[in-house]
Amino acid sequence: MKKLLKLAGFCALVIGLAVSCEKTPETPEPLNLTAPVNLASSGVTTTGATLTWDAVEGAERYNVRINDGDPILATSNTYAAAELSPESDYTWAVQAFTGDVYSEWSADATFSTPASPLEVPTNLAATEKTQTTATLTWDIVERATGYEVRIDDNEQFIPVAENSYDLTDLTAETQYTWTVRAIEKNETMDRASEWADEATFTTLPIPVTEVTFTKAVGTDNGTEISADTNNFLVELFESDAESDGYRISFDLVSPKVDRDVFLQYLGIPNGDYNLADTRAPYTVTGKTVLELVADGDVADSWEITEGTFNIIGVYSEGYVVTVELPYQEGIFRGTYEGKIDVTNGNYDATVKNMGTMEIAGIAYKSAAYAGVDTYTLTVTGEGQIDGNGSGWSILEVPFNVAAGVEGNIPEGKYTITGDNAVNTVRAGYRDMVYTGQNIALQAVQTSNNALYAIGSGSVTVTHVDGNYQIVIDGEVPYGGGRYIGTITGAIE
Repeated sequence: MKKLLKLAGFCALVIGLAVSCEKTPETPEPLNLTAPVNLASSGVTTTGATLTWDAVEGAERYNVRINDGDPILATSNTYAAAELSPESDYTWAVQAFTGDVYSEWSADATFSTPASPLEVPTNLAATEKTQTTATLTWDIVERATGYEVRIDDNEQFIPVAENSYDLTDLTAETQYTWTVRAIEKNETMDRASEWADEATFTTLPIPVTEVTFTKAVGTDNGTEISADTNNFLVELFESDAESDGYRISFDLVSPKVDRDVFLQYLGIPNGDYNLADTRAPYTVTGKTVLELVADGDVADSWEITEGTFNIIGVYSEGYVVTVELPYQEGIFRGTYEGKIDVTNGNYDATVKNMGTMEIAGIAYKSAAYAGVDTYTLTVTGEGQIDGNGSGWSILEVPFNVAAGVEGNIPEGKYTITGDNAVNTVRAGYRDMVYTGQNIALQAVQTSNNALYAIGSGSVTVTHVDGNYQIVIDGEVPYGGGRYIGTITGAIE
């Protein structure tokens, strides 16, 4: 029995020693998470922002709190905040956690969203357009305190308080390009929207009244205005009967015609006559009135204060007169083609029969012009006596013939012209000063030495039994009258 007890004790001792030789397990340390640091916001827009912080050791997840709202779970150290409000301030913090172990909340961080951009104005339109004005309009932009308008890339922007602007001083029938942008300016804001897409508009054309006049009446007032000018009163009528249509009267001031030295035809000098009461040559002076006549009565009238009157003389047909005059209804344009019988007590524009005159001599000049020789015929003696007792003569008749032709003036019809071409007779000129030499084709009324420059027509040369028979049929320009005569003499 004792042996059994000893054996049992020994075994217990061995077992106890075996147990006492095993390692005792350690107690785990408690998890301690630090609060996140280095909070930052980036990519902030009007409705969103990216929030970041340093990763916390041991943290598996994070809570994000924005403006004391409920915590929002984040699985990493970044969070994309969305559905924010423009122009707002936000405070936020982060907490790290793993399982049921949580860190303290981080220190608060802040960020602010910007204001929404100003909308670009839309629906640009130009209304109430005239020749010189237009009203520009566009839709109202929310939050705009005003607008700026730009016309045709002009860098001088036009400030506007409302969503419309009245343009003035424009040019008729002209295209303009314009745009507008919104402005927000207050104690905390000073900004502008982008410019709107450009828009265009065109001003209205000026109404034009065009009239063809069929009758003209003129009067020469001599040198009543000044010693250096002549004065012609002209009336144009749309109707020959003068009882219907437009009519206009105007007072032309022309360069002086010196009747003491050279009594020219009573022609109105060519040129543009500007309406300006300066009493200088090539002006229209005094009061110019445009009238609309119906059944003989004046239905409407306008006093004209600016514009031009263009006079062009056509030797054989008279004048072409054009007027262009701004007036209350727009632009008035009138045209007249034909004679203007300028009346004067000292002048008779009827046909002059110069009768028959005699050749006094013929001078031949070789190579007067390139390829052209000239015979100059002079006339002597008075022509056939007219009913008033006066006679006629011709100063010179220069015939241009082909170079190398000698012996006599060739037969044929010669054109009276200012050109020095073959088969022409050099014309007299209205502006020529009398010198007694090289005066060209001038008719002379021998009773008073009045000179008339024949500017167009023809001279016909015929050889009959050894004699010349030269017939002049010419006209003084601008309605100055027709002159017919015959020159005879022996062919040398």
